[in-house]
Amino acid sequence: MTTRMAQLKRSIWCLGAAALVLALCSKTSSLYAFNDWMDANIFFTMGKSMLSGKVLYRDVFDHKGPVLYLLYGLGWLLDHTGFIGVFVLEICGFAVFLGLGLCTAELLRGKPLHPVWCLVPAAAVAACRAFSHGGSAEELLLPFLAAALYGLVKCLTANRQMPLRTVALQGFLCGCALLLKYTVLGFYLAWVAVLAVLNLLLSPAHQKPGVVKIHLCSKGGNLIHSSVDILHRCHDIHSSFICFNSETRPLQRFALSWSFKRAEHPKPSRARSALESIIDRYSPL
Repeated sequence: MTTRMAQLKRSIWCLGAAALVLALCSKTSSLYAFNDWMDANIFFTMGKSMLSGKVLYRDVFDHKGPVLYLLYGLGWLLDHTGFIGVFVLEICGFAVFLGLGLCTAELLRGKPLHPVWCLVPAAAVAACRAFSHGGSAEELLLPFLAAALYGLVKCLTANRQMPLRTVALQGFLCGCALLLKYTVLGFYLAWVAVLAVLNLLLSPAHQKPGVVKIHLCSKGGNLIHSSVDILHRCHDIHSSFICFNSETRPLQRFALSWSFKRAEHPKPSRARSALESIIDRYSPL
């Protein structure tokens, strides 16, 4: 009973801290008259269209992942004309992040911490650039990253291998994070590398369970990817979401930086002119 009361107290603290911080720092809060962030309104429109029968990347288009639009679509189900539903989802996700962060800190410290310490990461994260508007993809990624970090730290501190079911679950979460914002995959590559080394060090010489676990982790990520493809009939998701982000957007950033250099040097060389023609041809600026 004492353990349950402690868990309930921690949950209340995390929920309260998340609600307080997001009410002040997120434009989806009812304290703001309206949300003027263009991206949040795009995400909301994409999520609403997704749950209204539209096919992503064919009928409606944006370059983010379908999981982000699914979360905004769930928020639209709670509030058709505002961001209150999205605000509720933000509070739940941020509270999970704070709870897992507190558990990770306790593992590193070796003894329990008072739940009031959750206010420290809450204030620090809310002060970062990703919280300049609220409801960003980086904010919604926090519980996924916190779960992966907590699971890895738990195995490292206990000096034991990660159970197969936990690896499969982390692979599923990795797939969700990948389809929320694909650039976060770099974090999971490092996570899998550390997990593989840990399992190889702890496994007997005649067994290689680390290889099996890494395989399950990747298959779990592929499972959610395939499920989203089938359920939403997004036959263009690869060319529209993955190829657009991996090819077109880097060209846009490069072309933008090159335009500043071109302004500084009004007489380009022949090689520079050839490169500029390639950028102008393949970058839709």
